[in-house]
Amino acid sequence: MVGTWNFGSYCLDESFINDTLTASCPAARFSNFNVTRTGSMVFTATDYATASIASVAFTYTFPQSCIVDPSLTCGAFGDSLAGTPDYQSASCTGSTMCICQLVTTPSTTTESGTYTTSGGTLNTMPTGGTPGTVSYCVQGDRLTLLDIDATTMRTRATQVLQRQ
Repeated sequence: MVGTWNFGSYCLDESFINDTLTASCPAARFSNFNVTRTGSMVFTATDYATASIASVAFTYTFPQSCIVDPSLTCGAFGDSLAGTPDYQSASCTGSTMCICQLVTTPSTTTESGTYTTSGGTLNTMPTGGTPGTVSYCVQGDRLTLLDIDATTMRTRATQVLQRQ
């Protein structure tokens, strides 16, 4: 673990996201995730620090009837998202079924603290934050982090980092 690791690929589990985020509109589906994350994680023998910028592009498809304000069209819904700080771009088309192409605004994340490992588990204790646990595997100059939901034991996300 000791060293500097640059973020590489990041994969979100679409089925996990759809199973957990579509309760208010069961017919809604998220797909075509493309996560862009740059930055690095640095591990010493006991401490870690990470700094990154991330953005997610994805497709959100749902029946127009799921829009809370029934007077909004799919296009107007997309315009309303585009007017928020959460989205760098948002556009929706369709009439009865809305198909939205969304890109989140890049967000910067920094964190530091201490960590421990046990078997294939990485436990992070960020300074002033909530402890986290992920599964990990180091193979040569490649670090793979698996974010596994503790309740369902399903993988939510997979990150691959390359040693600098």
